[in-house]
Amino acid sequence: MDILKLARENESLVISLRHYLHQHPELSGQEFETLRFLRQKLEEFGVPYVEVENGGILGFLGDEHRGRTVLLRADMDALPMQESPDNTKQPKRCPISQVPGVAHTCGHDAHTAMLLTAAKILREHETELPGRVILCFERGEEGGNNLEFILRYLEAEHIRVDACHALHVAPGLEAGKIAALYGPTTAGNFSFDVTITGKGGHGSRPDLSNNPLDCFHAFYGGLQSIWMRDVSPCEPATLAICKVQYGTTWNIIAPTLNFAGNGRVFSQETAGMAIRRRFLELLDGMTRLYGCTYTINAMRGPSFGILNNKDCVDIARAGIRKNLGEDVLAEMPPEFASESMALMMRLYPGAYCMLGIKNEDMGITAIPHNPMFDIDESALVTGVAAQLSFATEFLARDLTPAFTPFPGTVEDLIRSIPMQ
Repeated sequence: MDILKLARENESLVISLRHYLHQHPELSGQEFETLRFLRQKLEEFGVPYVEVENGGILGFLGDEHRGRTVLLRADMDALPMQESPDNTKQPKRCPISQVPGVAHTCGHDAHTAMLLTAAKILREHETELPGRVILCFERGEEGGNNLEFILRYLEAEHIRVDACHALHVAPGLEAGKIAALYGPTTAGNFSFDVTITGKGGHGSRPDLSNNPLDCFHAFYGGLQSIWMRDVSPCEPATLAICKVQYGTTWNIIAPTLNFAGNGRVFSQETAGMAIRRRFLELLDGMTRLYGCTYTINAMRGPSFGILNNKDCVDIARAGIRKNLGEDVLAEMPPEFASESMALMMRLYPGAYCMLGIKNEDMGITAIPHNPMFDIDESALVTGVAAQLSFATEFLARDLTPAFTPFPGTVEDLIRSIPMQ
């Protein structure tokens, strides 16, 4: 296969697929029309598939008996956000979402379009594959945890996966560049929603009340000490209170205060669990000290961060050098965003790569989850070629990545992420 030539020949296809998906976004767990569109396209391309209930779609190409199996993954869900018709400089070239309050402002439309295009090309050259390629179209990546259903299916059906690969668009990289990082690439997530309950009263007599705001103030101050006492200075970590709801008027002490936020860590086992443990100890200790009680409305994590496999990164970089050129490769810092792909990469060795979409001249600089988020679509051809490069390079090599999988079942893995 002349991979770059084939990707370029399908540029109009990948752009048209992205435009359709961009205009018809669906939220996590509600991707029914997106699934219908995917089924239609896979059937049109002649790609056999199965639909995994709640999980998404798995397409299959090649023959597992001819060699090893590589899985390529894309996500498909959108965000609850009203899209801006403009990016940071000018009107967007891609027609914006037709669904009020829902938008592809994280690039999942591009991810799905690229993998669909790669599927078409691989199907046309299926006889050249020395092994099998699994195409994974994942539902509910934005916090829906739907990847768990895919992983359960793979385990139940005894489907072997020797390596996995995914791309995510990156507005911090120039369009057409790709970063395949060694080691930590994205962070794990620790999220929480908590209500503190005290005793309400009138602002003229705070001594007759028990203000939950005082308790929260002390708790919030204690959080700042975590980095000095509980987390190694070698461990990157963040923690932010992003919502506080308290009170209704100027002279009434409200009986309850609600707060929510999240933290990010690259290591669940060390920094992540230390932050969670200290968070709960502080919450329990401060509410007792201030005569309050607390209710954890929701708490999840810390989840896993993505740890790229060295051998898989070597293969990703080698494929890019061979098919796209050395100048396409770029470096960037790890992202503090979180990704469901981290769960899969605890079971299978993989490379999670970042595809540059930035174009300052075109005003394409907004970060994901921003109404002005936009994509330089010239990068999509590079993304298609990168996916093809990893799949073909991995299948062509007689190399088993050095990797220690999670020592248990998929259910054991899921349970290892703390919930409330």
